[in-house]
Amino acid sequence: MSNLSKRTYKYYFLNGLKSYGIVLLIELVLIVEWILIGSDEDLTDYVPRMFCMVCGLFTPLMNGIYSMYGPSWYDSLTLSMGARRKDIFVGQIIRQLIMIVCNTAVVALAGSLFLSKFFVLYAYSTGLLALLTGAAGLIVGYKLRRYGKIVIIIIAFGCAILGGSIGVSAAVHGNIYLLTSIASISPVIFPIIIVLIYVVLEAWVYKLSKTMMVR
Repeated sequence: MSNLSKRTYKYYFLNGLKSYGIVLLIELVLIVEWILIGSDEDLTDYVPRMFCMVCGLFTPLMNGIYSMYGPSWYDSLTLSMGARRKDIFVGQIIRQLIMIVCNTAVVALAGSLFLSKFFVLYAYSTGLLALLTGAAGLIVGYKLRRYGKIVIIIIAFGCAILGGSIGVSAAVHGNIYLLTSIASISPVIFPIIIVLIYVVLEAWVYKLSKTMMVR
């Protein structure tokens, strides 16, 4: 592995940690909010349940959003500094895996310590779904790159609002049919389906990354 490749991978690794740090900060703020809102509830059950259900959704949601603006911001910047397109492609995968592994591990740990096996499977399922949203986010980012950053930001905020609405609805109103469906899928069949779709999407991403230009 060349020094150029190592430098590129290190950049995306640190970028992944930074991205997850922002997500973790948001989650910590939400925990404080849930403690205040649920003062009349059994906090030992209420807070972990809210955390797992809502923050579990953050894994695919935030990974998709970060990936969406990657082609316009991070990729173009690293390309201008001499990084190769294939290294950027691998670097984006590294960045996504940091986000997915970190948040999935935290949510799964909370579920196993305070709740039930269901929430561990839920964290595992949303982590797998994050692979797809990450690849899809890159595709959308490449397609929208020519329209500028504003369009991507608008879409990102729209996705954030939609995801937040789903999370709040699931947590507050007990509407967990979607969550149950995700977590109840066979732990063997589900990852196989996800990986197959992920490979197809990443092949598309690689094709798009070869046409990347500095802007």
